[in-house]
Amino acid sequence: MQRTISLLDALSWSGTGATLGSLAVAADLSQPTTLRYLSTLVRTGVVEKDAADGTYRLGLGLLLLWERAMGNLDPRKVVGPYMEALRDAHGETVNLAAFWRDRLVLIDAREGFHPIKMGARIGQEVPLHSNAVGKAILAHLGVAKRRDLLEGRELVRLTENTLTDVETLERELTLVHERGYAIDDEESTVGLRCVAVPIFDRHGEPAFAISVSAPTSNIVRERLDALGVGMVALTATISGRFGYSASTASAR
Repeated sequence: MQRTISLLDALSWSGTGATLGSLAVAADLSQPTTLRYLSTLVRTGVVEKDAADGTYRLGLGLLLLWERAMGNLDPRKVVGPYMEALRDAHGETVNLAAFWRDRLVLIDAREGFHPIKMGARIGQEVPLHSNAVGKAILAHLGVAKRRDLLEGRELVRLTENTLTDVETLERELTLVHERGYAIDDEESTVGLRCVAVPIFDRHGEPAFAISVSAPTSNIVRERLDALGVGMVALTATISGRFGYSASTASAR
């Protein structure tokens, strides 16, 4: 198994293709052994051999395996340990929302240690404009996609702090995009503050958002900024679990 992984790793760095000799050196194998492994990988489609020059490169079979692996990832299992770490570190409730077919739905939560329980329930659709998870998603969508979502949609006022004007919301989303995290300061529920960051998928799209929420009596506004900075770093790791990379982001 380790030899196979060594060969695949060498091929991943080979660019347009690699010769049998160069792969044997990179994987620290003899050429006959390397050829035997490569022959098996070629038969399964994981590796392709160029008939013209005899070089090898990664094949579509590997891409199909990767796509299946990504498709089988349960986001709750992937993100759950990070949610628990956040909850244990800060004592507050941590939520996970999924953005699917233009809807934002709460799919998991880790309740905080305080007796006061506030916020949405698992399975509940969450408004995009009036809370931290929604703003974290909106801020990282393409401009055209965001415009389509907001155009003609009523921005319902839930509290005195809810942003109900599209232009004001757009200014807020610009700030969210620049700093990487969104804040809900009693915009969805009176007495509740939240901070949220997006989680990106392998296409560079904001597929999920994770938030920390607490009663205003437990968390001052300034603390949300410190939490947000730390969560941005954390979700960079989580996004990587879903196949996201910096090169994906730069290509968008």
